[in-house]
Amino acid sequence: MTFATLVRRNLTYFWRTNVAVVAGVGVAVAVLAGALLVGASVRGSLHELALLRLGSVDQVVTSGGFFREALADDLRSATDLAATFGDVCPLIILEGFVTHQETGRRASGVQVYGVDERFWRFHGSDPSGRAPDTNDVLLSGGLARELGGQAGDALLVRVEKPSAIPVGSLHGRKGDVGRTVRLSIRAVVSADELGEFSVRPQQGLARAVFVSLERLQEDLERPGRVNTILLGVGASTDDNAARAALVEASLRERVTLEDLGIKLRTLPAPGALSTGLIIMEADAGLLSDEVAGAGRSAAEALGMRAQPILTYLANRIRLGDRAVPYSLLTALDLDTITPVPSSQFPVPSSQPPIVLNEWAADDLAATPGDLVTIEYYQWQDEGRLLTREAEFRVAGVVPLEGAAADPDLVLDYPGITQAGSLFEWDPPFLIDLSLVG
Repeated sequence: MTFATLVRRNLTYFWRTNVAVVAGVGVAVAVLAGALLVGASVRGSLHELALLRLGSVDQVVTSGGFFREALADDLRSATDLAATFGDVCPLIILEGFVTHQETGRRASGVQVYGVDERFWRFHGSDPSGRAPDTNDVLLSGGLARELGGQAGDALLVRVEKPSAIPVGSLHGRKGDVGRTVRLSIRAVVSADELGEFSVRPQQGLARAVFVSLERLQEDLERPGRVNTILLGVGASTDDNAARAALVEASLRERVTLEDLGIKLRTLPAPGALSTGLIIMEADAGLLSDEVAGAGRSAAEALGMRAQPILTYLANRIRLGDRAVPYSLLTALDLDTITPVPSSQFPVPSSQPPIVLNEWAADDLAATPGDLVTIEYYQWQDEGRLLTREAEFRVAGVVPLEGAAADPDLVLDYPGITQAGSLFEWDPPFLIDLSLVG
C-alpha cells in the first residue's frame, strides 16, 4: 500500500469528520476576516469623522490659562510658519453647562466656543452673517435635538470663570467659579456649516455652542485674551513631528512672560532686600519648578544671585498661652535677614529654625531657644480646609525694618492685600475675628 492510497482511504473513511473540520476552519477564517474588515471600516469612519470635525485645522496651540489674542497675529507674521501652514485663528474653548430655558432640559460637558468672523474665514467659508452677535448663540444639531432647542429660544450657558489663582489653593475663590450668560439661539448649524467642529476625537455627536468671542471675553473678564490658536492646513507634508517642532520653535520666539502669567518687577527703594532687585512672580501665586529653574539659570547667566521665596499665611503662631493670629511666614535664606549666619545660630536644634521680628517676639514674649507652634490651613482636593501644625525653634529676633518689614515679599491677593485692616479682609476662606484683639 502506497502513502497516497493510505491518505485517500483515510479521507474517504473519515469524510464526515474532515468535512466538519474544513467547515469549522472556513467559519473561523470568515469571522476573522469580517472582524478585520469591520475594524478597518470603523477606523476609516472615525478617521473621516475626525477630519470632518477638524475642518481646516492642522495644529492646535492650547493652554490651561489665557494668553494674548495678539499672539495669533505674531504667529501669522512668521515667514517660516506661513509657508508651512495656512491661516491662523484665535478662539476660546471651554467646557460648559447649558440649560434650555423653555423646556428646562440641561446638558453638561458641552463645548463652548468663543469665535468671531475669523473662525469661518479660517475654514474657507464666507464669514458674512455667520459669526454670532453679542446676544446670540449658534447651536450644533446634536445638542439642539437633545435640548429641543430651535431658533429664537433662550439658552443659559454656564462656564467656569477663569482665575489666575488655582481654585485648589488656599487663596482660590471656590464659591465664585462659574459665570452664566443668557443668549438667544440664532440658528442651528449643521455639520457642513461647522456645527460638528471639535478638536477632541469622539464617536458621539458633537455637542457645541458658538458664542461671540468679544462677549465671552467680556463676561470672563479676559479682554483681548484667548486660550486656543488654530493653525490651518498649508504646505503638503507627511512629517507631523517636523510641523509640530516648527510651531514650538515659533512659539518660543514669540511667547512673552505675560502669555505665561509671569511678571518681572524691580524694587526702586533702597534697603536690605530692596537694592537692585528684580522680582519674578506668577499670577497664580506659585512658580512652577520649570519656570523657577529657568529664572535661576537666567540670573546665573547675568551674574546675579537668585533667592527663592515662599510666603504663606499662618492662622496662629503660639508660644505657651500666647498667640499671634493671621501672620505671614516667609521662607528664604535666613542669612539674608539676620546678622548671625545660620550655621552659627546660638541654639542648635532638631526643629527647623525661625526668625521673628521684634513685634511678633514681643507679643509672644519669645526669646532665642523657645519652641513656637505654627497653625496653618491646608486645602484638600475633596474640598476641605484642614488645620495643620508645625514646630520651629526661635533662632533670632530682628528689628521690624529692612527685609523683616518688606511688603515686596508678599504677592497681591484679591480681598486681602488692598484691605486697610484685617477686619476688612474678604478672603476665600473662613477667618476667626475673635482671635484679633
